[in-house]
Amino acid sequence: MADIYSLGVVIVELVTGTKSIPHITNVLRRWTHRWNKSATRHQQHQVIKCMEIALRCSLQEPENRPSINEIIRDLSETGSTSGSISQVISYA
Repeated sequence: MADIYSLGVVIVELVTGTKSIPHITNVLRRWTHRWNKSATRHQQHQVIKCMEIALRCSLQEPENRPSINEIIRDLSETGSTSGSISQVISYA
């Protein structure tokens, strides 16, 4: 489950554009500013979903963290503007 925790850290880094783990309030503030400028509702939903997944991945008790299959399902349900997660997985 350490890999799932690490995945959560990487997701936060991708969403925030920083290597350190910021406080959730700072993430929301930064993204609110970006949303007001240019983000579509779909993009906003994707960012929120990614942060929810990252938070679940970093839960203190490993047994409460999602499995990789749950993460893939959640991302698939979120969708993408440039393709689906299943297309990405098929290349792996």
